[in-house]
Amino acid sequence: MKDEITLKGLFEIIKSKILIIISATVLVTTAAAVITKFYISPEYTSSIKLCVVGDFDTEGGSSVSNENSMINYVKNLIETCIETLNAQDAYVQINSNLRELNASYENTNIDSSNVRIEQVGNSNVLRVTATTENAQLSYDTCQAFETMAKERVPIIGEVQIEKIDSPVLATAPSSPNMLKNCILGALIGFVVSCGIVILIEMLDNTVKDGPETARQLDILLLCEIPDLYSATERERYYEYKLNSGTGGKKRGR
Repeated sequence: MKDEITLKGLFEIIKSKILIIISATVLVTTAAAVITKFYISPEYTSSIKLCVVGDFDTEGGSSVSNENSMINYVKNLIETCIETLNAQDAYVQINSNLRELNASYENTNIDSSNVRIEQVGNSNVLRVTATTENAQLSYDTCQAFETMAKERVPIIGEVQIEKIDSPVLATAPSSPNMLKNCILGALIGFVVSCGIVILIEMLDNTVKDGPETARQLDILLLCEIPDLYSATERERYYEYKLNSGTGGKKRGR
C-alpha cells in the first residue's frame, strides 16, 4: 500500500481511469432511471388550506374580548388543532368519510403517512397535503379531512374551521422525480467509482517504473532497460536501426 498520495496524484489516477469512471457513472444512472420507471409506484398529491377562526356568537360579535385577543387566542390553539387533527381517531373518521363518498374505498386505510398537516408561516392557516398512489383518492382524502376537521376542531375551544383553498385533482404524479433520481444516481456512480479506483491504486504495491522503484527503495537510479514492446520504444528502436544502417542519415521507415 502506498504511504501517501498527493492531490495531483489523485487527479492523475482519475484521469488515467476516466473511461472506467464514466462507464460506471452511466451504468448507475441507467439503473436509477430503470428503477424509477418500473419499480417505484407513482404517487399523487392534493392539498387543501383550512383557516382556524374564532367562533362568533349569534349577535355577530366575537365571543373573545376583542379582535386582537381573538387572533392571539386562535394562534395559541394552532398546535393543539394540529395534534387533534393528526390523532388516530381523526383518521378513523377520515376513512369513514371516504367510504361515505365512495363505496370502493371500503378497504382503503388512510393514516398519518398519507397526510401532512403544517402551519403556513405564523398565520392561523393550515395546509393539509394528501399523498397516495391514486389521484382521485388524494383529492377525496382532502375532502374527507375537511369534513372531519369541521367536526373535531370546535371541541378544542371557541374556534372553527373554514376552507380558504379547495383541493385540485392531480393530473400528473408528484413523485418519483425521474430527473432528480438520475442526477443523484450519476453523482453516486461518479463518487463511488472514483473512490474505488483510488483505493485500488493505493492498495497496489507493484512497481510501475524506475523512479517509483528508486523512491520506494531509497536508492539512486542509474539506468532503465526500455520496454521494446511498447509503441514508443519500438519507434525509437527502428529509428536507431535505420540511422545506424545509413551512416547516421535519418530516413523514414
